[in-house]
Amino acid sequence: VEALAIDSADNLYVGGRFYEAGTGKSDCNCIVKWDPINQTWSNIGKGVDVSIFSMAINSGTLFVGGQLHEAHQADGSTMSISNIVAWDFASETWIPMGRALNDKALALALDKDGNLLCGGIFSIAGGMVSPFFAKYLVSASTKGAGIVHNPPAPYPKKPKASAQYLPFGKDKASHKN
Repeated sequence: VEALAIDSADNLYVGGRFYEAGTGKSDCNCIVKWDPINQTWSNIGKGVDVSIFSMAINSGTLFVGGQLHEAHQADGSTMSISNIVAWDFASETWIPMGRALNDKALALALDKDGNLLCGGIFSIAGGMVSPFFAKYLVSASTKGAGIVHNPPAPYPKKPKASAQYLPFGKDKASHKN
């Protein structure tokens, strides 16, 4: 298990790299829902492939990120995806998120307007250069699929080679080399 999310009805969504949940619940492919009222596990479509690392929920959509290449619908059909996908609660179907990401989505969050923020080890989002971070502008007309927007610079940067390591409890003024 790598990711957890709870909807407004207190259902728990569990994602990761697993294929069974609970007693006798198999064929769940990396994601399941726990219903606390009925005390049951259920599939989300027929799941996704490889591994889920992150999830976020707005009122009508469960967003799922990770190392993902295929989403499996309840009817058995499969769609190609690129590391991020949306589950529409109303239609109970997976919705692709456009050209998406060229590598793993490790973190998902929603801003105050319901737009999806995504962090990961990708460098391209929606066909645009967007190292490590992308913002999906979510609207009702896209049913949660969104439009990718890459944020303005500065992007998160790796530490410089000349950065100084300071042991825990030390500050720069008191640390001697």
